[in-house]
Amino acid sequence: MEYMAKKEAHVPHTPSLEGVMAQGGKSVPMNDIAHNPNVLAVVEGKELYDFFKRFFGEPTLTFSKKWLRAVGNQKFTGAHMDFVYMGRGSVNLHTVWIPFGDIPAEQGTLAICPNSNHLESFARIRQTYGRMDVDRDLVEGWFSREPMEIVEKFGSQWLTANFSAGDVVIFGMNTMHASTTNLTNRFRISCDVRFQPASDPVDERWSKLGKGHTAKKWQIKVMSEARHEWNVE
Repeated sequence: MEYMAKKEAHVPHTPSLEGVMAQGGKSVPMNDIAHNPNVLAVVEGKELYDFFKRFFGEPTLTFSKKWLRAVGNQKFTGAHMDFVYMGRGSVNLHTVWIPFGDIPAEQGTLAICPNSNHLESFARIRQTYGRMDVDRDLVEGWFSREPMEIVEKFGSQWLTANFSAGDVVIFGMNTMHASTTNLTNRFRISCDVRFQPASDPVDERWSKLGKGHTAKKWQIKVMSEARHEWNVE
């Protein structure tokens, strides 16, 4: 919050820890502090390493890249599966979504579409959209900007909660998820990190020497065109 205050993201003369923003918010790149020792103490905490060591039954590793975000008002994340962004390595890769502080649903929390990773009604999505690579196939990553469309057409439901400091959500690469819209005047601070078995191959884009995504915005095909081709409209 102090970093964001220095970037003039907050309403002047408001407490920096409150994260109060002007209408529309201000986009603040968080990469500069994603590897700050205080941030890493949370997103690479011993508790996470210990959990995944037990879960995988072997030592674990996490990507160098940390997706630290400050989400403004009226902003949200569309429905998607993480495989399309980071599917070149371990099949056992898992996402950990970490809220910083107490975050109510109206502030923009993670929402999960449960069982979308194995429900038969999602099979066509998993076989088409769920196997693509945004950098190889040059298709945008969000499957839908209208999450309710998914449950109406493919079943399941959307689940979220009011989150407290210390909570995490853990899920695999083929789970459909999104976020609620931030309807408040406070930034939502959260971070996505990934863990996998240490012996598995790593998606080279997200290693210490990785360059991240290579596709350019002007190259990207809109999802509606891709869905028409896949016959998953």
